[in-house]
Amino acid sequence: MTKSEVRAVTMSKLELAKEDIMLDIGSGTGSVTVEGAFICKKVYAVETKKEAIALTKKNLNHFNIKNSELINGLFPNVDIPIDKVDAIFIGGSKGKLKEIFKWTDKNLNAGGRIVANFVTLENTVEFIDLLKEYKYEDIDITHMQISKGKNIASYTMMQSNNPIYIIKGVKKQ
Repeated sequence: MTKSEVRAVTMSKLELAKEDIMLDIGSGTGSVTVEGAFICKKVYAVETKKEAIALTKKNLNHFNIKNSELINGLFPNVDIPIDKVDAIFIGGSKGKLKEIFKWTDKNLNAGGRIVANFVTLENTVEFIDLLKEYKYEDIDITHMQISKGKNIASYTMMQSNNPIYIIKGVKKQ
């Protein structure tokens, strides 16, 4: 699951509005899908893993989300019932960043935002290169390292989570 602190920064980078249509690629547990659905007109979530699909469904039901559609499959080889979106979040790419970007370039509205979270340097660099290749603007790169306090006897030890890169680009108008 996208940690709450990372999710907060990710959501701020997406700059969602109430009339937006959002796409969540690699929805995982659905935490970003749920957050997006609280704001957006519609959210489409794509996921391949059975366990993750079940968790996303559970979270959508738990929060009574009605403006989201969960799509089972490997993006971009799935049918999305809409041509244009305003915001895209990539939480998992399954090694398909180039293919995702081809779809994005055709289907993200001008001025639309794409935000991706990565834990590996290779995916981070590839995504930044694709943003530049496709002439995206306002490229923003954030590196986060979150540590949480953990009780050990009467002391508090800070325990680190994996660092994460949050990268945003805006499609040229």
